[in-house]
Amino acid sequence: MRRIERSLEEVEDFAALLAGPLGDALHSAGGIIERRLRERGLVWADLNDQEVADLFVSALMQTVLDAYPAMDRALVEDALATLSSSIYMALAANADGGSTVN
Repeated sequence: MRRIERSLEEVEDFAALLAGPLGDALHSAGGIIERRLRERGLVWADLNDQEVADLFVSALMQTVLDAYPAMDRALVEDALATLSSSIYMALAANADGGSTVN
């Protein structure tokens, strides 16, 4: 896996995002994922990459609209669709099991 260099400012900006609504949505999604795994009697190791992505995307869909109540719902849904597409494209690009990120 290649190492991506980030400036301190970029890391601080990302930390600020996680301290706000995005962090709340991700935290809530984590709880949903944990509950679903427990209900199904599964652990992370039981899932393949596609199943992990499906679980993450569906949990985030449940939480992200509540995290951004003041934003236009269509805008939030579009952003989530873009994120989901990126996740699935990255999975497809790396499906051969190689360590090269495309």
